[in-house]
Amino acid sequence: MRRNNTVAAVVVCAICSQEFGIPAWRQRRGDVKYCSKTCLAASQSKSTQQACETCNITFAVRPSRTTRGKGKYCSLECRRASGRYNPSVQRTCKWCGQSFKSFASTVARWPAEECQECWHSKFRTTRDRNGWEYRAWRAAVYRRDNYICRLCGIPGGKLHAHHIELWSRCPELRFEVSNGLTLHEECHRALHIEQKTGFFS
Repeated sequence: MRRNNTVAAVVVCAICSQEFGIPAWRQRRGDVKYCSKTCLAASQSKSTQQACETCNITFAVRPSRTTRGKGKYCSLECRRASGRYNPSVQRTCKWCGQSFKSFASTVARWPAEECQECWHSKFRTTRDRNGWEYRAWRAAVYRRDNYICRLCGIPGGKLHAHHIELWSRCPELRFEVSNGLTLHEECHRALHIEQKTGFFS
C-alpha cells in the first residue's frame, strides 16, 4: 500500500528557517525539523566559526581541522593569496637551458633538473627507439657499412648503430642513414666517453 504524500502541514526548518510541507504520516511521527539532508548534517556538525586569515570572512571549520593547524582560509584562492601555499621556485633545465617554475615542496622532495618538455621527451625517446622506423634505420646503417665496425674495422660481433649528430640534439636527423655509423659495443662506449670527457679510452 502506497503512502499518501499529500502535504498536510507546513513546518519551519530549524536551521535555515525555510518553510516546507510534510505529509500526514510524517506529521504523526513528530520528528520533522529539517527541510533537507544538508540542514540535517548542519545540525549534527560540531563546526566552529572562524575568520579567514586573508579576507576575514567567517566560515565553519571542524574542530579536527583546527587541532591539526588547518582551516585557516575560507577558500583555495585565499590560501594561495596568503603566499604560504606551495610557492614556486625558478629553475633552469639542464638539457635545454630554458627556465621553468617548480613548486617548492616538489623541489624539496624530488629536485627537478629538467623542464616538463624534456621530461616527457624521455618517454618519447623510449617509444621511438622501439619503433619500426628506428629498427629500419639501424638495419640500413648496418647494410651500408657491410656489418663492419667503422672504428676498428673488424666485421661482425655485437654491433651498435651510432648517431653522429646526437639523438637528443638533432631530432630531424634521427632516421637519416647518413647520420649513422656501425660500431662495436666497446667502440661505441669509448666514443661516447670521448665526446663527454675529450679522452678516448
